[in-house]
Amino acid sequence: MPMRILMLIPHARVRGPMGRIIELLIGALRELGCEVETVPWGRHTDDEGLTRKLVGRFGDGLGVRRALSVSEPDCIIVQTSHDWRAIARDLVLVRAIGRHAPPIVLEFHGSRVDLLSSPGQRALKRATLQLLRAVDGALLLSSEELECFRAIAPEARFEVVSNPFEPLAGTGPRNGGLARTAASPARLLFAARLFEEKGVFDVLDAVELLIRRRRAHLVVAGAGSAEPELERRIAARNLGSHVTLTGHLPATSLAREYAEADVFVFPTYYPGEGFPTVIAEAMGAGLPIVTTQMRGITDHLRDGINALFVPARDPDAIAGAVERLLEDEQLRESMATANLEAVKAFAPERVAREYLEALHLVLRG
Repeated sequence: MPMRILMLIPHARVRGPMGRIIELLIGALRELGCEVETVPWGRHTDDEGLTRKLVGRFGDGLGVRRALSVSEPDCIIVQTSHDWRAIARDLVLVRAIGRHAPPIVLEFHGSRVDLLSSPGQRALKRATLQLLRAVDGALLLSSEELECFRAIAPEARFEVVSNPFEPLAGTGPRNGGLARTAASPARLLFAARLFEEKGVFDVLDAVELLIRRRRAHLVVAGAGSAEPELERRIAARNLGSHVTLTGHLPATSLAREYAEADVFVFPTYYPGEGFPTVIAEAMGAGLPIVTTQMRGITDHLRDGINALFVPARDPDAIAGAVERLLEDEQLRESMATANLEAVKAFAPERVAREYLEALHLVLRG
């Protein structure tokens, strides 16, 4: 059943992959007949102090109230995440919107449920409960998050949804770089923001192990705080001829890297992970995947079918999984076929229908 939705989108979410995800979702919801109005909110500059931040979020709430005065949405969806900064920001926003607003639903794009399920963390758990009690429900990206949130807030309403995805232009059915260039080094791809918890240093260590046994080349696509240290380690270990750092790539260039890769390697243990867009991109490119059992990855990928799962922080296991894929053409091909089929679950029109069903369940309680 179509709905009238007021969607609040933080300024920080408008840019990058998350902006594209929200754009696809809104477009698909509108195709289903929903009326979706968007209101940007959140940090306007990178140097907001605490006072300016609180005043700004309260002002955002008043802006939402003004939008409500000229429209009558069935619900308000707040695109957000779950960490200390987001909780404080969202509490101020929700209180500024007021008690007489339509139902408010949070959509968490990643969360720190690792802290919620840990001993202690009483302040974070209390703040999370306070936020959840101030809204009508929440949409999550993984069953792991659902289990952890329900453990501390059993009375709250939660549903799991997926992010919509369209494959990058220039990627699609393929047979892998090995089939095209058998004499060339196997080409491994890591793509993500560069910081330690995404597993980039573990991939580098794995490649150092792997090249002792076979020819391989690692492409690291992305930028971030770990880049200087990554460059230092590559130089210190004389790996410059085996590793290429591309920096941040536009979509067309990134699609080319997926198309030229043999294996996608992403051993993330990032605590705020939801469902990484790069996993969907690798699936859409028909790539076999080596990754960890994190959040939404576990919900959508099966070990030995869509990916080989490895423990976090284990370069030996990463190298072994990559080598297994490089030596088994049949496994690579079956994994590519399985991923091209599985990625269809993220088609925007399909996700939008499931999203509306989840939203109705949350609102019905």
